Amino acid sequence: MRRALAEDFAWSFDGRMTMTLDARLPDERDNWHLSDSPTIVRVGPGEELATFTRLAAESDYTLCIAPETGGLLEARARIIESVGGRSLGSSPEAIALCGDKLRLGEHLRAIGIDTPITIRVNPRDGLPRDFPYPAVLKPIDGAGSIDTYYVESPSDVPESALLMKDAILQPFVPGTPMSASFLVDSDGRAASIGAGRQLVTLRSGRFVYEGGIVPFPIAGGGSRLLDAVESVPGLLGWIGVDFAWDESRGITVLEINPRVTTSYVGWRELAPSRTAIAGVWLGSIHGPRLGDERSRLAAGPPISGSARFSADGRVDRVESA
Repeated sequence: MRRALAEDFAWSFDGRMTMTLDARLPDERDNWHLSDSPTIVRVGPGEELATFTRLAAESDYTLCIAPETGGLLEARARIIESVGGRSLGSSPEAIALCGDKLRLGEHLRAIGIDTPITIRVNPRDGLPRDFPYPAVLKPIDGAGSIDTYYVESPSDVPESALLMKDAILQPFVPGTPMSASFLVDSDGRAASIGAGRQLVTLRSGRFVYEGGIVPFPIAGGGSRLLDAVESVPGLLGWIGVDFAWDESRGITVLEINPRVTTSYVGWRELAPSRTAIAGVWLGSIHGPRLGDERSRLAAGPPISGSARFSADGRVDRVESA
């Protein structure tokens, strides 16, 4: 996903792309530049924070790819602000709200969005017996289905879940696991890219995210997803919404991801050009607003076929329409 974004943004503007790379990893063959050579900045142990701060101050734009877990993405967004940088992603406040699943659930219910009841629990203290089961137990700020458990009853707490100090409990919502992708401009207006199916399996009581398939159209409910995204001030750039879809019940919003999601690699393969998404993304922040491009994307991106991708961002299969 990191390399895909670098390539697409390099084709969308005339400039130099700088990417960080763990000093312990092998060299990468670049395919994200045109005439200017990209800069790879090697980052050794203990150097990441200082390197990120310096590059954010020196660069015209910064795109941070990180999870919300442990406040990591929020902290990096605050660094970009503190050094006068310009982020291609969401504000620290928007990240903080979306990263706290308890707060986000309260926010969504307050505006009439269907979302599961969410309570804070400490698995080591046991789970409440008066809660509707089966339920889902997961970190309050987790990402990528990490440490996400299916629990049949209050006594069905996996041993590994006891390591979580701060977790939430939600009723299990049956239906197809889905994800919708949006581009949000600097005025908070969201344009729909489309919806896809998440490939999620249950292994020994634990949910495992294995990638997804785009597109995966559903009937109705798209306006509520748009409302959910536009209700969070400070969201910017690529935003993902995880939800469950059931033909009779409709859409139940589970999470809002204030960052790039792996579905990007699928959608980019189906777009007519490498600038079709990244160019609109960049234009929504700098220069003209989304304007006609927003209307075009809201009506449906100009895609052809379908793509299946894995959890690590590899595109496994692309099929023509």
